Amino acid sequence: MNKLKVFFIILITLLIISTVGFIIVGKYQIGFGIGSFAILIIGGITNYYSAKSNDYIYQNKHKR
Repeated sequence: MNKLKVFFIILITLLIISTVGFIIVGKYQIGFGIGSFAILIIGGITNYYSAKSNDYIYQNKHKR
């Protein structure tokens, strides 16, 4: 639960940073901004779940 909180805080910070960057850079780069942000989100989610599954595998190995 705590990891999820940290994940959401990071996500919100990234959203704020990308929004500020979008305002500064201008509207012509909106496609690029959304694309890179989507990649960040997907990467973060896959990272989180792979870490969780690795944790689960590690715990199961040490139970035997």
